[in-house]
Amino acid sequence: MNISQGAAGEELFTIQDK
Repeated sequence: MNISQGAAGEELFTIQDK
């Protein structure tokens, strides 16, 4: 789930996505 949120949110989502 790659949701466009913030810089910090992007990092967290990127880690959870993989």
